[in-house]
Amino acid sequence: MALTTHLYGYVSRTVQGRGDSYYRIGAVRVINGNKDALQAFVFGSHRYKVDLYRKEDTLYASCTCPYFEGEGGSCKHIWATLLAGEKRSYLRGEDNSDPLRLIGL
Repeated sequence: MALTTHLYGYVSRTVQGRGDSYYRIGAVRVINGNKDALQAFVFGSHRYKVDLYRKEDTLYASCTCPYFEGEGGSCKHIWATLLAGEKRSYLRGEDNSDPLRLIGL
């Protein structure tokens, strides 16, 4: 299954649509990625850093954007980074499975 298939319920459709747009225009620059972690910069009106790491079936996320810091919810930058990670098969864990939950840090 795709990484975002299990996590779409944690991100609003509006935010997903905005994140899809960022991903499609190539705004995500992966810094580092592997089976347990992913760091990226997402470029929009500013450059925002997204950090994702996996522990068992849970994916923990943070972003430096005002939306994430103010609302505490998953933002378009996190969703765009998830799409980039999905494309590269990052965050699949030790057992090559998708995380089941998304939690903001």
